[in-house]
Amino acid sequence: MRKIHWVMLVALLLFPVAAFWFYPQMPDSMATHWGFNGEPNGYMSKFAGTFVIPLILMIPLTVLWIVSVAMSKSPKTDQIKGRKPILIFDSFLAIMTIFFLAVYTSTLIWNAGYHFSMNLFVGIAIAALFISINGSVIFILLKKDGSSNEVCGIAGGQIATDGYKDSLIEITNDRIIFNDYYFPMGNKTVKLSEVDYVDEKPLTSRNGKWRFHGSNDFKTWLPADYSRYKRDKVFIVKIKGKWMQIGFTVENSQAVSEILKNRNLIKS
Repeated sequence: MRKIHWVMLVALLLFPVAAFWFYPQMPDSMATHWGFNGEPNGYMSKFAGTFVIPLILMIPLTVLWIVSVAMSKSPKTDQIKGRKPILIFDSFLAIMTIFFLAVYTSTLIWNAGYHFSMNLFVGIAIAALFISINGSVIFILLKKDGSSNEVCGIAGGQIATDGYKDSLIEITNDRIIFNDYYFPMGNKTVKLSEVDYVDEKPLTSRNGKWRFHGSNDFKTWLPADYSRYKRDKVFIVKIKGKWMQIGFTVENSQAVSEILKNRNLIKS
């Protein structure tokens, strides 16, 4: 397990620890909701407020934690376990787990007789939540992957005599493989015989420069590229008999352009 998985595990285990620690101090009727005036306006029984609430929170968080650990250990995803989508998922899950633990613990502390402004606390906690999530996403997206191929424009990528391969796509003698085409991850393969043409365009905000995954217009769909804003070109694949198109960016646009031209696929 990675360090972030241990952080999440400790946070999950603190739910029952806090429940058993505070249970003897809880009143028979626990405050669980506060109005705008700062006064409690919602209550639960001692048992429900202490044990049922954390159980409701822990079940989905634990399932997601197991999924996260399994993804990091799976041979299928081992080659991309350091990739940005998984790092973002793990960071989001860890932040949400800590956030719910903080809110739950603060509820126990308030009911134990240490009264403070819950509205102020929750407001600060929510602000910290959004700052932490956005900050971690920005940090991960801007962080270099440590690969010599992860560079802007036309650098990077492995060029073979019969194709091309980088962390985003692979072109063989008869097909194109788009990595992480499906969310959250899943590759898509298109045979070259199915391609009508490929349109080569400068990458702009209108055709996906700032889109990491998905579509701007529900017609052209782009596989994941969390450094897309660094690229110089986008390639639009028109598939025979299909209305929807595939747009993709690569680490070495010049090499891909030459390969596609040699195979008479670039739109003239």
